[in-house]
Amino acid sequence: METSFLTLVVGMGLVTFIPRWLPLAFLARRKLPSWFVEWLDLIPAAILSALLAPALLTAGTPRSLD
Repeated sequence: METSFLTLVVGMGLVTFIPRWLPLAFLARRKLPSWFVEWLDLIPAAILSALLAPALLTAGTPRSLD
């Protein structure tokens, strides 16, 4: 029982670690185009907007068109 639990935890760690490590390993030595780096700079703002917009636009009492 304990061996299977340890195997499960190590497997979950690998499944989490590998997708994060692979792009870093392959892109670390490459020079990215400037337009791509500028585009990557916009991702945090887009994610924050996607998280906040539904809560800000749909909070409160339901609205209807009369």
